[in-house]
Formats: sequence, C-alpha cells, structure tokens
Amino acid sequence: MLIQKHKNLLDKLSDIDELNVEMHQLSKAVTQTLEEIKTIQKEINILIEEKSKAFPWLADRVAEYFQFRDFRLGDYFEQKFKPALSTAERVKELAKEKRIIKKEFLIARNFVKYYESVNSGDVDP
Repeated sequence: MLIQKHKNLLDKLSDIDELNVEMHQLSKAVTQTLEEIKTIQKEINILIEEKSKAFPWLADRVAEYFQFRDFRLGDYFEQKFKPALSTAERVKELAKEKRIIKKEFLIARNFVKYYESVNSGDVDP
C-alpha cells in the first residue's frame, strides 16, 4: 500500500515536471509574441500618423479599430465565468463615444501637424 502511494506520488511529480517544462516553453513563446506585437504596433502607429495627414478617412478606420477592440473587452465581460452584464454594456457605450472622440482627435491633431509643417518657414518677427 505504501509502495503504491509512493509510486503514485512519483508519477504525479513526473507529470508536474512535464507540465512545468511545457509552461516554460509557452511562456517563452508568449514573450516572443508580445515583443513582435509591440514592434508591429509601433510600425502601425508610425504609418497611421504619416498617412492620416493626407487621408482623413484613415482616422475613422483607426477609431473603428479601437472601438472593435473595446467591444471585445465588453464581450469578455459578458462571457466570463461570472458575467458582468452592466459593466459589459457600459464598456460598449464608452467604446462608441471613444470612437467619435478618437476620430475627431486624430483628424484635428494631424491637421495641426500638417498646418505647422506647411507654415513652419513663414513666420515673420
């Protein structure tokens, strides 16, 4: 009986070691993926800033992207183990408001940057 319990414990320890190795590998993969995402995000932000000066509709697309991302957060609150329905609804309402504000902000910011770049040499003292 004692030998059987000892054998069971050794089997469980072996399983734990295997899971620990898998978890370490997954952790490395997640870290690498996060770094790739950060790099892509920086590149996208640079591209958006450059292109939205000439294409105001791009600001709307960017705002839609952020709204979609916020909606996914709202969906999470609806579908989690203990759903938070009122929180999910509020997140989605705020996402709609945020989309409008984000779009207007991007257009205004890029208009100001464009105006400053065009008029940077025309300043008389």
